Amino acid sequence: MSLTSGDGELSGGQLTDGRLGTTAEVEARYEGLRGERAGGIAGLERRKTLVGQGLLVCLVVIGWATVRAMHGGSGWPLLAGFAGLAALVPMHLGLQTKVGRGQRLVEFYERGLERVRGVKVQSGATGEGLGTEGHLYERDLNLLGEESVFGLLDT
Repeated sequence: MSLTSGDGELSGGQLTDGRLGTTAEVEARYEGLRGERAGGIAGLERRKTLVGQGLLVCLVVIGWATVRAMHGGSGWPLLAGFAGLAALVPMHLGLQTKVGRGQRLVEFYERGLERVRGVKVQSGATGEGLGTEGHLYERDLNLLGEESVFGLLDT
């Protein structure tokens, strides 16, 4: 069975242009995206831990080389420690940024799953502070407050 719409054809619940048609398909898509992102975050966390340990090693080398240089030793290990820091600090910051973005995406997918399942349809923002006292149509149009248009748009 095929229905034609302005945006594409609907065939078996899925639009031919790649959009999903049924609630079950949307839920499955969110579950898949959340799982992919959570797995990617775990790998990034492991890499971030290793880079963090490398930073600690560099700091120990710098401390050791400083003491050694103060007692007449060569300063080359000190240079190597600072070179390691220069290489690892940007890498660590980049991984930290990627992990943060991934965690925000997982939270986004979880909120999407809650909306699809009907658990939490709105964000919780009511917009009560934005209202005008005594406005003639505000209560009738349900613009502000719980289960309002503002709450739906803020989701």
